Amino acid sequence: MFELNTIPGKTSLALLYYLKPDDKGVFLPIKNWQKLHDYQLCYWYCLEIEKRKEWKFSRKKS
Repeated sequence: MFELNTIPGKTSLALLYYLKPDDKGVFLPIKNWQKLHDYQLCYWYCLEIEKRKEWKFSRKKS
């Protein structure tokens, strides 16, 4: 993401296809996320997707 310059909440493609930290329903919201470095936003996105994966698989077990 970082190397491709698709930064969550900032770049045009990311605004179309990625979540951003203040979207409704994200598992890991961040206040003042606009102050984060691009790399930090990419890292947040990876953590958010991992959390969603965990949530999805935990629901399958129930």
